[in-house]
Amino acid sequence: MTTTHQPGGDLAAPNDVRSRWGFATALAGGAVLAAVALSVHLRGGAPESVEFVRRVEAAPRVWLTGHVLMAVGGILLVLGMIAVPGLVHGRGRRAVAVGAGLSAVGAASTALADFAHGSLAYVLIGEVSAEQSLQIQKQFFFQPLLAAVSMPGVLLPLGLLVLGGGLLYSRAVPAPAALLILLAPVTVQLGYMMTALPMPVMVLPLVAGLGWISLVLAREPRERTS
Repeated sequence: MTTTHQPGGDLAAPNDVRSRWGFATALAGGAVLAAVALSVHLRGGAPESVEFVRRVEAAPRVWLTGHVLMAVGGILLVLGMIAVPGLVHGRGRRAVAVGAGLSAVGAASTALADFAHGSLAYVLIGEVSAEQSLQIQKQFFFQPLLAAVSMPGVLLPLGLLVLGGGLLYSRAVPAPAALLILLAPVTVQLGYMMTALPMPVMVLPLVAGLGWISLVLAREPRERTS
């Protein structure tokens, strides 16, 4: 039996053209901004070291720009993830909903943590020594409330893995798009672990996968078989 899915205003499955394009733009835009932020972020060395703080002080604008882009990108990803479960109306729906939810929580946490960290480190440049800056940052980020807010950031890569697997199982999107989302957390992590790898290349699966999903989101609702 063939039916047309009409969620009646459900934000998780928007039928309105403006809503669909809004969610799709947020998802794609968030992926692009996050990818740019990851590409310009400092890699190598221990972030909890004075040497790393001095590297930040040597490129303050790049440091702040990367963290602001990640904060804005994270917020956009949260908005975009709201609509992703609406792509699936059968097998794999729970996995997709869980993956999108974990990704949204992780993106929100990452946005807050990156903005706080980037801003604090930036305003301390030139005001205190690198050693003092490091101590202030440690005291600030080890506060229980801030630690609780920033810790869920680890859910973002986990959520993408669950999301990619769910989308692949559901067959609601082209298989290559789901595989790219599954691959994205792995390539980004490899880029951080192996600084010889060019990060702009390592973030391509993230941009391509979520960009592809955003195109599916933006299309007119199709008739689905139930």
